[in-house]
Amino acid sequence: MSDLEFHVQRLIRWVHNLEGCPESWADILIVEDPSFCFRGETWKIPKESLLTIKQYEGRFNELLKRGYSWVNINFGGLYLGNAIVFIEYPKEAPVFLKTKCQ
Repeated sequence: MSDLEFHVQRLIRWVHNLEGCPESWADILIVEDPSFCFRGETWKIPKESLLTIKQYEGRFNELLKRGYSWVNINFGGLYLGNAIVFIEYPKEAPVFLKTKCQ
């Protein structure tokens, strides 16, 4: 199981405890910030930005390797029978400390 699958499954277990949550969905689709934007009370997400877990795994590993101080994984709701998961991370680049090796 990949890091992404592990974290998404933890999120989904929590979501299934919410009142009114469907028992299942067709798939879990990932969308990354800044691919989505909020307009009033509606999220605008380009269809091509919705990726399966397998399609997004490499990118998620890339984010982890960059050393961001946090990566946020949120449940965004349902779309056409699919669960939508948002991935967010800091806008600023991570700061790496440089040390001299002796």
